[in-house]
Amino acid sequence: LFILSASHPSKELEWSYDGIDAAQETLERVERLVEQTKDRFVDAEPSLDDADIEDRIVATRVQRGIQQVTTYNEKKHFHFAVDEIEKLVSKLYWYDERDADPAVLTHGVKAVVRLLAPFAPHLADELWNRVDSGYLYEGGWPTFNESLLDERAEAIDAYFDKVRGD
Repeated sequence: LFILSASHPSKELEWSYDGIDAAQETLERVERLVEQTKDRFVDAEPSLDDADIEDRIVATRVQRGIQQVTTYNEKKHFHFAVDEIEKLVSKLYWYDERDADPAVLTHGVKAVVRLLAPFAPHLADELWNRVDSGYLYEGGWPTFNESLLDERAEAIDAYFDKVRGD
């Protein structure tokens, strides 16, 4: 994960123990997220019908994350893909601290595990076995679902990210 997230494939990599520690922390955060949420997983598909704003924000962020990671992987911008996964993990931690809709939470965490698979295949497979049956690779790559997008929620989320960043 460190090598893929540290620089573009066409650039030279500057080895860093801090980078190794950061990659390990990312993987541990994903594992902790799975462990602390897996008991609340449901088989239901997420829906924006009657969803509150936090559910809409996270459902939208998950879809944008799937879209972005897919695009970055296709362009071999793996460092951006890993960064997008890290952002999604942070948003899911934020969401888990609230009254998270189990279907949205399940969808988000399972998407993170699938998105992580090209970068940490063995860990992703182990995590998948904790949250679902079967093999991770049988389910394929997560697909973008436009019905889970809410542009208003996305704008609100972007505003809060900007305010938090200032």
